[in-house]
Order: sequence, then structure tokens, then C-alpha cells
Amino acid sequence: MKKSFLTLLLSLFSAVLFAQSAQSSFEKSLPDSVKYVKPSFSRGTLMYKDGGYSVGEFNISILDNTLRYIDADGSEKTISDNSTVSTVSFGGSLFIRPQNSYLEVLKTIDDIFLCSEKKLSFDDTHSGAYGAKSATTNIKSVQGIHAGSVLYNLSGGMDYEIKETVFICKKNRLYAPSAKRIMKLFPDRKEFLEGYFESNSVDFASAEDLSALFDALQK
Repeated sequence: MKKSFLTLLLSLFSAVLFAQSAQSSFEKSLPDSVKYVKPSFSRGTLMYKDGGYSVGEFNISILDNTLRYIDADGSEKTISDNSTVSTVSFGGSLFIRPQNSYLEVLKTIDDIFLCSEKKLSFDDTHSGAYGAKSATTNIKSVQGIHAGSVLYNLSGGMDYEIKETVFICKKNRLYAPSAKRIMKLFPDRKEFLEGYFESNSVDFASAEDLSALFDALQK
């Protein structure tokens, strides 16, 4: 029984090491413009939920939505516990973490945030870009992608794109943008919003369109 249990532990340990190695190899095969939300690591401030803070060189991985930093020896590290993070600012942007995911704040009106999340998305049909606003590039010789605790094996080349999903956040709650939702969040601007939606064609999946709407609300 003890021998079987030890064998099981060794097998699980080997599987974890294999998954970590595969993820590392996969990340190295991608350009930095795909791996991170910003093109390079930059000086910033990390605020913790307990009121503490840290300064350093930061970026956020698009692959697994974890905060990365440059250690004293120049190596890239992942912070030990992302759940302790309140906000992080670097590269001219503020990122919040309302529901276990880092979101970039695009616009702010009082306690309401327009924010977005970037993710790496794959397509094995080689049909090209999903939409006009997405940049799609082909990966060759990628063997696997590690997502959470699961390692997915990939066969052949895969098409990928950076997908940006836009949310509205209030009091740590996330909402999918829509005309109805926005009017509920800004009840005192209902008349203005009705006129705006009548005069403007708003794509509620577009960060650009929604940023323009938030700017208009503040005039």
C-alpha cells in the first residue's frame, strides 16, 4: 500500500513538472506582444488588499492572467498569490482584479469602471482573423498549451488572436455592456443616453465605441 501511494505521488509530481515544462516551452515560442498585456515590463506599483504595496517591474500574462515581475536577478517570476492583489498600475494603465481576473481600466466615472480583459484564443481552422479589430497570427510547431491545471496537446500549426472582452464594473460586480445596462447604471443620464444611442451606432463589444460613450457622459 505504501509503495503504491509513493508511486502515485511520484507520478503526480512528474505530471506537474511536465505541465510546467510544456507551459514554459510554449511561452518561449510566442512573441512578447502575444504573451503580455503590455509590450514590455515597466515600473509600477502593486497594491495589496491588506493595504500594503510593492514597487517593481510588472506585466500581466495573457496566457494565464497572472501578474509577472522581474526579480532582482533579472529573471521573470509570477507573484505567489494573485488573490492578495487589489490593484496594480504600470505602463500608464491601472488594472483591477474584481473577480479573480486582471482587468485594465479604460475609463472611470465615479465608482463605475469601463474595463477590458485580453486573452489568447486559438483556432484550428486556419480561417484567419475572427474580426476586423483582432490581430491574428499563425503559430508553427506549438505542441501544447497549459490552461489552469490542464495541458492541451496541439497538432500542427494553430491560428491565434488576442481577444479583448469589455466589461463595466461597479462595486466589484461585472456587467456585460448593453444600452439597457448602461441606462440602469446612469439613471440620471437616461435622456442623454437615449439620444446618444439613437444618433450613434454603438458596438457594445468595442472598447473604442464604449470609451467614446464614457467620454460623452462626462461632458
